[in-house]
Amino acid sequence: MGAGRREPPGAEGFYVGAELGPALIRAGVFDASGRILGKAKRSPKLERGRTIVLQRVARCMGDAVDECDLPLEAISGACLGIAPVVASDWDAQGATPGALQQELAGQWPLPVFVESCDRLAALGLYATDLEAATGLMVALFCGPELRGHLLVKGNFPADDAVQPLRAILKAAQEHLLAALPEPTLCQWSKAELRKAARHRDPRVRAYGRVLAEQVGIAAGQACQAYPAARIVLAGGVIDELREELLPIVLEAARRSGQELHTQLTISDLADNAVLVGGAYCAQHAKFDKRSFSDEAHPRMNTAMKTWLLVLAFAGFFTHPL
Repeated sequence: MGAGRREPPGAEGFYVGAELGPALIRAGVFDASGRILGKAKRSPKLERGRTIVLQRVARCMGDAVDECDLPLEAISGACLGIAPVVASDWDAQGATPGALQQELAGQWPLPVFVESCDRLAALGLYATDLEAATGLMVALFCGPELRGHLLVKGNFPADDAVQPLRAILKAAQEHLLAALPEPTLCQWSKAELRKAARHRDPRVRAYGRVLAEQVGIAAGQACQAYPAARIVLAGGVIDELREELLPIVLEAARRSGQELHTQLTISDLADNAVLVGGAYCAQHAKFDKRSFSDEAHPRMNTAMKTWLLVLAFAGFFTHPL
């Protein structure tokens, strides 16, 4: 993990990437080259409320640091990714990302940022596999829920530019759920699906084939909607069964009119993409004096939005759905 990473000038220290999901908190400690040194996990106990959950996040990050036998003072920064299902509940309570960042800062004595899991996962894929790449990258996260994001040379476009991709993935998710060989599989966690795929569970292999079909269709449609230079897939099942599933993905994309043999790759990061992206975000926020959140990038997002609108007028954003 961390292959292909480049250190910023003068980079040093250690960074924490963390993920808050509905069933698990995970945290990892990375050095400046992106090498993971240790991990920790805790249950979130969402039913106890936001304050308790953020306390548990801070403890989990501290556990990961302790696992590496590092003093807390050695950590230069941290970034937490929040899963959409958790973020939507907290949004309904009026908790903005900025407010959550302030709350977490009250529990964690070092610089910390809060982002969405999808953005951090996309950043993790870019930082590890494609940091030298140019052009637009489409990141697709494959299961249990199909989600995705865009990056242009490591920068996030404005949120409305991502809406066509979200519409594509929403339709693919609906088709996936309708075609599941066993409906209860949609209730399995990422860890359960990955473990079953590793052991070649026939139910999960059948699920993987349906997943690959819908991911391939979505990838082809994404290439119709965006001028994508690269499409990167990440997810436990598609990683464990890549030799079996990649041909299905490519054939489904071909049927939608897109040959993606040279554009599409499956990342080795799988379910660790959020942790890697969180550490990368914390590291570059330290040296750039900013975070990767929308609120901290008004100028970048305005410029990126203009760039994407130019592409739209040129015909790149004709949405197939």
